[in-house]
Amino acid sequence: VTTTPQAAAYNMPIAHGVAASWSKFLEVPKKYKTMFYWWTPDNAFIEMRPSKLVLPPFNAYAWSQADYTTAADALPVVKIAPKDLQAMAPDISKLLEASVFDLEAVDNMMINMKSKSLTREQVACDWLKGNTDRWKPWIPKATKCNPGFGLYDDATDTFTANRATATTCRACLPGMLSKAFTDDDGSTYICEACPAGQQQLGAGAMACDACPAGTAKAEQSTEECAPCAAGQYQDEKGALQCKMCPPGTTTMILGTKLISGCGCQAGSIDVSDLNSPDRLSAGC
Repeated sequence: VTTTPQAAAYNMPIAHGVAASWSKFLEVPKKYKTMFYWWTPDNAFIEMRPSKLVLPPFNAYAWSQADYTTAADALPVVKIAPKDLQAMAPDISKLLEASVFDLEAVDNMMINMKSKSLTREQVACDWLKGNTDRWKPWIPKATKCNPGFGLYDDATDTFTANRATATTCRACLPGMLSKAFTDDDGSTYICEACPAGQQQLGAGAMACDACPAGTAKAEQSTEECAPCAAGQYQDEKGALQCKMCPPGTTTMILGTKLISGCGCQAGSIDVSDLNSPDRLSAGC
């Protein structure tokens, strides 16, 4: 589509042809001195080291007007990874983000692969051996944790807030939150137990949730908020302890959320004011 106006604009004698098959397409440039369509990185014609046809730089407006006499817009070579890789394998994700390969390095590896009949693994290994200074900075620090993770000590099999004893990062467990942490080595994250009055049922969380009504938690821990015991209720969220039912009343179930759930004990009757939220009982 674009080569015809380019040939006319720059007085290039070109005759278009289409190969009968992919194998024929690979044969033609190796037999005849001709222009052909190719993309990089690719090893189909890598050993020929073909020259690129250089045109004036891409002009977006000209192309929008169907004027294709400038070069096509460059397509970036990008890294593609599963969207959950960062959560499932954060170190691999960091390695991929930091790695940088220029096209020349990739071309040289493909040339070695074809000319020396090497496997991909052998070519990659040779490149790693010869470019240590280049790839070493790509290796992520073991204690540079992502949000949702925290410093972990494999020796004691516990989370730690001390980078000196940490060996890796792990996702914070249920009952914990991932908290930003900074020391002389920079920023990272640590896992802490949820504070009193809060809980977290999921893993890798950045915050804890207030205890729901009908429950309470008195101390910082990884435990869930406990339902109020018999004779108690809690009508507020984030409570440290449950409220006692009025004298002479109790509850029929655990985790009562309202004072109205406090009923008379056996041998007593309700003498509360109908317009009052408080519960009063009297012996029979």
